[in-house]
Amino acid sequence: MYDTGKIVGGLVIFGVLVSIPFWYSTAVGTPDRRPELQLPTQPGYEKCIYPAAEMREKHMDLLITWRDEYVREGKLFYTKGGSKVTWPDGKPMMKSLTNTCIRCHSNKDKFCDECHHFAGVQPYCWACHVMPKEGK
Repeated sequence: MYDTGKIVGGLVIFGVLVSIPFWYSTAVGTPDRRPELQLPTQPGYEKCIYPAAEMREKHMDLLITWRDEYVREGKLFYTKGGSKVTWPDGKPMMKSLTNTCIRCHSNKDKFCDECHHFAGVQPYCWACHVMPKEGK
């Protein structure tokens, strides 16, 4: 009963300390920047299998579907509209992270990690796949 002032004062100090990160980020502000990705530079390989916005949003679903179809059903080649998709050199495109995606997006630091750090996710791709050599 006699410690009301101490309790109220303690709660005020606690509230101020807990809210410091909020006030700091409001005062300083952070720019809304998207990660800058290193895009493919090989001639003829500039275009991805889907538009960039769709790949940004759904690439993980695509990779999981490819994994299941490749490993569990034995469907090795990527098809779109019922026909095999081919590379610019005419070879069929395999459902493979390391032989398809990494073929164009070879710099893991500048492509994969840049986005994943920005989004705050930790994919488990490299638990099974061989990590690409950087800056290839």
